[in-house]
Amino acid sequence: ASTITELASCWDSVGFGTEEGEVGVQVGSANNRWQPHAGKVTGVAFDGGASSLSLLSSSLDGGLRKTDLSRQSVVLEHVEEQKSIGCLVKKSPGIFLFSSGSAVKLFDLRMQSAVIVVDLQGSGGLSVGSKMTLHPTESHLLAVPLKSRAEIFDMRQSKGALLSLPGSFFSLQWSPHLG
Repeated sequence: ASTITELASCWDSVGFGTEEGEVGVQVGSANNRWQPHAGKVTGVAFDGGASSLSLLSSSLDGGLRKTDLSRQSVVLEHVEEQKSIGCLVKKSPGIFLFSSGSAVKLFDLRMQSAVIVVDLQGSGGLSVGSKMTLHPTESHLLAVPLKSRAEIFDMRQSKGALLSLPGSFFSLQWSPHLG
C-alpha cells in the first residue's frame, strides 16, 4: 500500500524506498521491508559483494543509513543537521554523493563523513525530488538539475559549472556509452 519513491537493483535483488520512510529488498517473490526513516526516501543504492551486501538509503528526514542485509540491521547512520537529503548517487564502491541544502556532498563509508564537493550557494539549490547524475565513464563529471537550469560540474575543481543549460529540468541522464 506504500508509494514507492526510489528503486535500485543488484543481481537478482531490487531495493526500494517509500513515501512513508520504509526501505526494502525484493528477491524473487520474497520481500523484506523495514522503516529506518521518518520521511520520504529520496535514494537507495546497493554496496558491497555477495557476502556483504548492504543497502544505503537517504531521506527527507536528513538521514543517510546503511543497512547490512545479512545482519538485517542498520550499521551506519549519518544525519544532516537541520537539512533534508534530496538525492543519493553511488559514485564507486563505498563512495556516495548526496544533495543537502545548497551543496552536493561526498560520503565515504570508510571515513563515515561527508565533505562538500559542489557548493550550489546562490544557484537556488536542487529542486525537491530532482536527481543529479554522474557521467558513465568520467565519474568526476556531475550533472545537476537546478530550479531554472541544469549545470555540469567537474568535481575535481568545482569553483563553477563547466556548462549551464537554461530551462526547467527535473531529471538528467547521460548517454550510457558516450556521456
